[in-house]
Amino acid sequence: MAEAAEIRRREADWDFIMSQPPEIARALIHLIETGDLLASARLASMNPVEFDYLRVRARIVYDI
Repeated sequence: MAEAAEIRRREADWDFIMSQPPEIARALIHLIETGDLLASARLASMNPVEFDYLRVRARIVYDI
């Protein structure tokens, strides 16, 4: 699990993540640390499909 988080951290577009509103940035970081897309979408107050679009833009690796 820690190895997956390290890969997500390394591959993520941190400039994009940090340019987001604080609530969205926190949710994207939560996704990087936990890999939990549904909980991260809830933190961002977004539906999972919309949040997944941001995940792709932030280059956060995620496989279902």
